Amino acid sequence: MKNHKLLLFLVSYLFLNSCNVSTLSKKDLQDLSKIKVSITIDDGIKENGLDQIKVLLTDGVKQIIENDIKILLNDKELELSVTQEMLLNKTSFYKAPSLIRASSYYFEIILPDKSRHPLAYIKPYNNNLCAKFNLPSHLPKNEDFILKWTDLNTPHQIELVNSPESNLNNKSLRTTFNYNGALKDTLYSSSGEYIISKSFFNDTAINSKNLAIKLNREELGMTNPLLLENSIITYTHTIEKLIRYENSQELVFSN
Repeated sequence: MKNHKLLLFLVSYLFLNSCNVSTLSKKDLQDLSKIKVSITIDDGIKENGLDQIKVLLTDGVKQIIENDIKILLNDKELELSVTQEMLLNKTSFYKAPSLIRASSYYFEIILPDKSRHPLAYIKPYNNNLCAKFNLPSHLPKNEDFILKWTDLNTPHQIELVNSPESNLNNKSLRTTFNYNGALKDTLYSSSGEYIISKSFFNDTAINSKNLAIKLNREELGMTNPLLLENSIITYTHTIEKLIRYENSQELVFSN
């Protein structure tokens, strides 16, 4: 009998410690200081709207999944998405049913006791959308390429990678950027030039047909100071361009 109770205890202990879902009670979840929020707003890939809005709640370590917690964006409720990945693991986040761009993003939280509180706020700088880059449609492999830009108001991370595929959609292009041979750097000045050596184009490890360029900038907003430490809201704007290599000396620029 004693061994049976010990076995039940061990099984319960292993279950609670292997599951990635918080065990905070509803009473605990009425205290903002026990909640950590991570909000990401991704913009740039789609022409007619944002790419993604995601809100993740944790207790600092494990996810908080509670149907009685509501998240609002600009006074509209977000959807709670929960996916069972493995026997004991789940993935959960709040997502926006509408990805229409806005001039600002104000998030609120409704706790299980129905109290409503500010969560986070960000107003992206519109003037950063004015940054201009000379991104050609075609590029000679036997010449250095000088990337030029103007009106850059926030540092942009640049990532370049050779791709062997002739045609890439957004999904495969993002996979391409996960390649560990990518060249990464940061552009700081409001205008300038960045030289990409022809030796980078002629990577003998792959039969590259394209140069994939990603330009990325991030802005941080404000979070409620009552939340757990390291709560964050991030707005990310991304420009992606696939440039085809050619033998011609003439560059054809896109609009």
